[in-house]
Amino acid sequence: TFRRTLRFHWNTQRTFCPVNYRQPVISLLCLMLLLAGPASYGQDVPDSKGRDFWLTFLPNFHNGESTGLNDQVSRKEHELQIYIGAERPTRGTITWRRIDGSTQSQRFVITDIRVLHRFAIFYQDIELRGFSRSGAPLDFNNSQNEVVAPQHFHIQSEDDVTVYALNQAPLTSEAFLVLPKDALGDDYVVMSYTTDIGPSSTQTTNQNTTPSQFAVVATEDSTVVVIRPSVPTIKNPTASPDTVLLQQGDSYLVQADPRRDNRGDVTGSIVRATKPVAVFAGHTRATIPIELRAELTSRDCLIEQMSPVQTWGKSAFVTPLASPTDDRDIGYDLYRVVAAFDSTEVYVDGQLRKVLMEGEYYEEKLVGAYEITTSRPSLTAQFKKSSGVPGGVTDTSEYADPFMMLVPPAEQFMTSYRFISIQSYQYEQFFNQIRVVDSVYKEQWLNVVIPTARIASLRLDGAPIPAGRFSQIGTSGYSFAQVPMRDGVHEILADTLFGIYVYGYGAAVSYGYIGGMAFRPLDVYPPVYLGSYGCDGFTGRIADSVIADTKVRFINTIPNSDTNTVLLLDQFAPPQSVVPFSVRLRDPYLDGSITLEAIDGVAQKNRQKIDIPGFTVSIRGLRQDPSLVPRQSVVAVGRERCDSIEIENYGRYSHTFVASFTGASRVDAPQPLTLAPGERRMLRYCRTGTTTQTVTDTLVFVDSCTRRPVAEMVFEEREDKLGPEIELLGDQCDSVLVVEMSDERSSDIGLLTVRILDSVLANCRVEQVLNQPLIKRYRISAIDRYRDVVYGFEAVDSVGNRSVRIDTIPGFLMSIAGSLGPIVRFDFGVHELGTVVCDTLPLKNFGITTLDFENVYLYGNTLFSVPQSQFGMTLQPSGEQFLIVCFTPLIADTTRDVSDTIDVQANCLIRRVILTGRGKGLKYQGVGRCDVPINVTVRELGRPLIAPNPVSDGFVVSFAQNEIQACTVRLIDLWGNVVLERSWAGSATSAIRVECPDVPNGHYTCQIVTDSVDVLPLIIAR
Repeated sequence: TFRRTLRFHWNTQRTFCPVNYRQPVISLLCLMLLLAGPASYGQDVPDSKGRDFWLTFLPNFHNGESTGLNDQVSRKEHELQIYIGAERPTRGTITWRRIDGSTQSQRFVITDIRVLHRFAIFYQDIELRGFSRSGAPLDFNNSQNEVVAPQHFHIQSEDDVTVYALNQAPLTSEAFLVLPKDALGDDYVVMSYTTDIGPSSTQTTNQNTTPSQFAVVATEDSTVVVIRPSVPTIKNPTASPDTVLLQQGDSYLVQADPRRDNRGDVTGSIVRATKPVAVFAGHTRATIPIELRAELTSRDCLIEQMSPVQTWGKSAFVTPLASPTDDRDIGYDLYRVVAAFDSTEVYVDGQLRKVLMEGEYYEEKLVGAYEITTSRPSLTAQFKKSSGVPGGVTDTSEYADPFMMLVPPAEQFMTSYRFISIQSYQYEQFFNQIRVVDSVYKEQWLNVVIPTARIASLRLDGAPIPAGRFSQIGTSGYSFAQVPMRDGVHEILADTLFGIYVYGYGAAVSYGYIGGMAFRPLDVYPPVYLGSYGCDGFTGRIADSVIADTKVRFINTIPNSDTNTVLLLDQFAPPQSVVPFSVRLRDPYLDGSITLEAIDGVAQKNRQKIDIPGFTVSIRGLRQDPSLVPRQSVVAVGRERCDSIEIENYGRYSHTFVASFTGASRVDAPQPLTLAPGERRMLRYCRTGTTTQTVTDTLVFVDSCTRRPVAEMVFEEREDKLGPEIELLGDQCDSVLVVEMSDERSSDIGLLTVRILDSVLANCRVEQVLNQPLIKRYRISAIDRYRDVVYGFEAVDSVGNRSVRIDTIPGFLMSIAGSLGPIVRFDFGVHELGTVVCDTLPLKNFGITTLDFENVYLYGNTLFSVPQSQFGMTLQPSGEQFLIVCFTPLIADTTRDVSDTIDVQANCLIRRVILTGRGKGLKYQGVGRCDVPINVTVRELGRPLIAPNPVSDGFVVSFAQNEIQACTVRLIDLWGNVVLERSWAGSATSAIRVECPDVPNGHYTCQIVTDSVDVLPLIIAR
């Protein structure tokens, strides 16, 4: 698609020069052609007079078409008419081509310049065929919509002439000024009006449906035309850009599709071509305004030839049109302003009304004379309203009907005009003759816009126009007049630039057209940027050098847009047609960008952001730092070693490059490499050792412009003098272990053989689980986990270096009280309550490794205890020690065992001892105070209670049997340390509270000392 923000240039030979930063040869050629442009300034400014004209007729609405119009009266009243006027006698040729491709021509001679040459021909097979046909269903399939059509007219003369055209049909006609070829262009925006569907119509069958439309005519062979319609069209339901190739004289019709948009309007459609084309736009039969369709029943054809964007202006005057004598004052005239550029501000009498984007239009009622100004070039048109009577009753006798008239921009006013007030006629057949019944246009008018101070210099057909006819247009300094005219050729001139608008009314019919205008190429485009990227950055030109350009006046850098760039602008002496410049990177290892703004002599601005990719591939983390990343490696002589290093692209652009070393090292990756923005990758590189030496090699990244060293690799090439490595993998607490033999150190050559030393194996099974050239692994499984395991391996590398490892995996082969079983039972027997009985458990090491005991764990630690002072304990192979265990019975019941468990741990294994014992009552014998013999046996000691348990910050000790007057409480940890001691003395009590907020969480023994000693378990948990 085309975007007007990317400007296209044409030189005087019409060479296409697109902005292309990647094709320096093409850009340079275009620049040379652009520089040739100012040579055409010496030519005459094109105007509406010329010697070469191309046109086609848009579809009109011909009443009775479906039933045939072959009688002589119809052939006279349905005509395509061409009027040719000259300022001096001349002659020429009118050539036309029909729908079947046949071509005809007719010579014309103008001897009396007061009379216009009139050419008329029946419309059928010459007018473009649309889908709307009078009296018949809509015919979409057989229309010429969006197909190359042959119909056209070509007018050539020996001297300058002015050409007008009229598409005449009963109750619907329109006239338009035809532009000469030298006034044509390659860039157009269409002005039209809304598709009309009557109240009783449907989009597919009713003859009242008449579309908004335009057509393109090629003036040269091999013309590529790109059309971007503003609404869905018959063959383009998505309104997407359409490209067509036309040969000289080909026409291309585009009509809005009422099936998809019943108010479709092709206004704002874009037409661009590679060679000059003529564009005609309008409406088959419009109701204006469309909002009053129910009241304004009269309709009319609209046609105007579009002026190219290069000839648009920023100032236009819209003036009220004279009212027909029988006007019913229903509805209103209106005007439209269409934009070719984004952000076009529309002002009416100095007041901002709207900001338009490309192809948008502003519409308003025309109830006075207004000065229209826009911030960027625009196209303005006036529209005459439909006639009508109250209630929507059709009245074909009422004068006037819709027409569209382009308003010449003030920049294109001229000092003199020759124009025609067109006349057509109604006919009847009288016997064998066709005679005129009446003229069609009853009222002819001319509107004139001229600087107020120069009204007196104005002459119409040699006579002044009375000053009383003029009214001022706001505060613009211009005035306008409505002047009644008679049929025929007229001449008007003044000593200043002024504009004219020509129109006429008949019964339910009218016409209106530009009376003439200059087609000065105006500076409608801002400066453009041309150039290309190279290894040094961007080299370009800012050009404002085609016809009418006002040259570059200012070049600015947009604040805060410069990132890592240097702008070189050494040859700028404004105003200047072409300004060379270049942009370089400050740091070649960072991306850069800058936004420039160029302003021409009419304050048109064009901003261009220039992005320059830096070379942003490096070792990860290095970024733009020019230093080299150091790496050191040891390589075995006779062997290749490969390592990896992580690289990244830290920039905004993808990079393709080659990675290599300056020396004998190599990059092990397909070349070239490509890294996307932000991508990281491991780069593998390798080196083969050749002799004992230390060498330095540099890793370099290279693209088409930059060579960047990134890393300095130091390789120490060594002879392999070390034997293979043999190591145990995993934790020795595992029941299955893995032994690995490897020879892959930097200087190693590789394994040759591995042998299991069967003669030393004990208590194990060995199997191989990995067999690679550099690594071999074996799994060792213990047969009896409690017995020691002995294994042995011998490994030999490729140069004969030998390594042997014989090692042991310790077991736990120890007897406890003479037993080697995993669980041992030990009984303390029966003892009196309150006594402490200690005994020894003999321990003997039957294994081949030393056993160390830092502690043993007693589960209950209440009735049974293990003094901590005997740890740590060490048992050498065949050594023997004794473990002291104590028992304190609290219940006198010889029939019931109390028990506890001791866990002894070594080498991740556990041996368990179950302790049991029983208590018996204390016996007391003697004589009481009354000399009575006493014999008492205590069956159970009254033990205090602790609550709560577990404890948070304090607990209560209660004595259920009696009250006490003194007490000491101690907390003892598992290692026998007293962590808390509290004493109390006073009056008798049955409970005391002990605070312990500073004691850590854990398991403790609580020792309660009164007249006796009680030991209770206690847990602190918060």
